[in-house]
Amino acid sequence: MNHLAQPAPQAGAAMAADAPQVNAATTEHALPVEPATADAPAAVGPAVPFDPEKAACPDEETSIKCLSVEALRGKSGFGFESEVAVLKGAPKKDFLKRFLPLLFDERDYLAYGEVRRYVFIKGDSCFVFMDKDGMEPLYAISLLDFMAIKEDPKKLDKYSVNISPITASIPKEALVTILLKHHDGSQGFQFTFDTSKDKSVAKIFLELCQRASSSSKLGAVESKGVSKHNKKPS
Repeated sequence: MNHLAQPAPQAGAAMAADAPQVNAATTEHALPVEPATADAPAAVGPAVPFDPEKAACPDEETSIKCLSVEALRGKSGFGFESEVAVLKGAPKKDFLKRFLPLLFDERDYLAYGEVRRYVFIKGDSCFVFMDKDGMEPLYAISLLDFMAIKEDPKKLDKYSVNISPITASIPKEALVTILLKHHDGSQGFQFTFDTSKDKSVAKIFLELCQRASSSSKLGAVESKGVSKHNKKPS
C-alpha cells in the first residue's frame, strides 16, 4: 500500500481579473489647409556658348593683348602672316658717322636673327609678335598712317639698316626690304623678308600695306569733298 500515490490537492475555482476600463476612441476633425502654390519660374534667356576670347578680352578696340596669333587666324576675313626682320624707326647716327662717312661706314648692320619677328596683317592693322606662337603682340601698327615702299637694293635708303642673311647659304639678294614711311618722309618701320623659300611674300605684304594707305587717302578725299559740298555760301 506504500506504493499508492496520494490524492491531488483540491484546486480552487479559476478567477479572472476585470479588464481596465478604456474610454471610447474618438477622432478629431481635420483642420483646413491652404492649397499649395508655386512661384512662376524666372524668365531665362536662351543658352549661348561660352566664348573664352570675349570673356578674356571684352573690349577688343582698346586691348590688343588678347589677340594671339591663333585668335587672329580664327577671325573672319583675309589674314597675312609671315616671319620677317622688323625694325622700328631709324637708327641713330653718331657724330663720326654723320660727319666722316668716308672714314666710318654710315650704315648700320644687323643679323636677321637679331630682329626676327612674326607679323600678322588683319584688316588695316599689322600685329608684330615675337614668334608664330605668340600669345600677345609686342605692338600693333595702323597701316593707314604710313606709305609703303620697296627699297631699291642698288640705292639703299639712308634711314634703313643692312640685314645680313640668317645663314651663309641664303643669298643676299633673297632679302627684300619694305619700308613704312610717315607722310613727312621720316622712317616708321623696316620689314626685311627672306624670300629664298617664297618670292611672293614681300610683294603680298607691300600690296596689303599700299591698299590700306590708298583707302585712307580715298577716305580723306571723300571727307573733304563732303565738307566742301555742305559748306554754306557766305
